[in-house]
Amino acid sequence: MKVLILTGEVRTGKTTLLMKLFKNRSGVDGFLTPDGDGLRKYLDLADGRLYDFQTEGLQTADDVSVGRFVFRKEIFEKGNSKLSQMPVTEVKIMIVDEIGKLETAGKGFASGLENFIGKNCDKNLILLAVIRDYLVGDVVRTYGLGHAAIVRIDEPEAESMIREFCGFEPEN
Repeated sequence: MKVLILTGEVRTGKTTLLMKLFKNRSGVDGFLTPDGDGLRKYLDLADGRLYDFQTEGLQTADDVSVGRFVFRKEIFEKGNSKLSQMPVTEVKIMIVDEIGKLETAGKGFASGLENFIGKNCDKNLILLAVIRDYLVGDVVRTYGLGHAAIVRIDEPEAESMIREFCGFEPEN
């Protein structure tokens, strides 16, 4: 498995770029977490469905707090299930937006990531992970991703680097 980490500071366009490149593209699965109405959503790349992910304050006892942010536990479960049960034969690229503090602490999407990496380390596919710049080292150590290629969103050629890594045809 090849691994590409897309990194950068908060709100620098990482998710927006991936939506441009991968939404509605065949051979791609995983999820993106775009902003919608000021709150994070969960976009399932396999079926295009959009789910509420972030909430305004605790709605249920199962909600997950991360600093001042609150997320729906069932969306973490959806992501973990997707990563754990992914049909490898049909998918060439798995996108995880994003891997952060929860995952380095064994929470959030951690169980799905561990399953996915363990099952697919010798497969011919790509894991494209979005990771905040200040967490890259921790995530790489936690998940054994020392072999990953890293692209910073603020690099002038970031989009073309992602396209090349993923084997896309050059743009005309």
